[in-house]
Amino acid sequence: MSQVDAIYSGVGWVVLPDVLNKASTYRLRNMCASMATPTVIFNQSACVDGDNDKRRRMSMPLKDHLLSDAITRRLQACGLWCSKCHDISEVVVVRSDAGCREQWPHTDYNIRRSARPAPLVVLLAIEEDTRMIVSGHGDQVHEVTVPVGGMLVLHGGVVHAGAAYTRSNTRIHMYIGAPASYEGVRATYPLHTLGTRLASGWHKRHSS
Repeated sequence: MSQVDAIYSGVGWVVLPDVLNKASTYRLRNMCASMATPTVIFNQSACVDGDNDKRRRMSMPLKDHLLSDAITRRLQACGLWCSKCHDISEVVVVRSDAGCREQWPHTDYNIRRSARPAPLVVLLAIEEDTRMIVSGHGDQVHEVTVPVGGMLVLHGGVVHAGAAYTRSNTRIHMYIGAPASYEGVRATYPLHTLGTRLASGWHKRHSS
């Protein structure tokens, strides 16, 4: 078992740096800057704040073969790609405005974290300070920073949440799996509906 696969198998997620070079990252950043993001996405705040839902938005699907090829090659090299069950289902640009609060914890697929193989969720950073809140062992909760040009790979059953941002941030979000085989793609399953002890970790996070 590779080091990457060992980390992924242990907590259900792993950060892979240097997926894109500087030129590719710059190209994507410019492409994303020109895209409109009219769609409000699931963003229920831990503190009730209806206005917060307007501060995290998602583009229409982004079509970019160079990006898809780079992601696929890196996942294959790390042993995280299953040729029989994985395809890049959808790629979107997500933007958080300054002052956007943390999302409510959820999963993007209605599956157990123990499921293998499973769809993946990928967060690709094209700007500094790109972060996501993810579950770990037991009731642990981590705020993970993804380096520019790198990506965070999540098992589809890992509980996670978009981070809060004091300044605007643009990033790329990818769904990788077999859409016909799973409930998923753009669906969200909030933590309180999952019946998991992870709720205690998130409660501690927001009460401290």
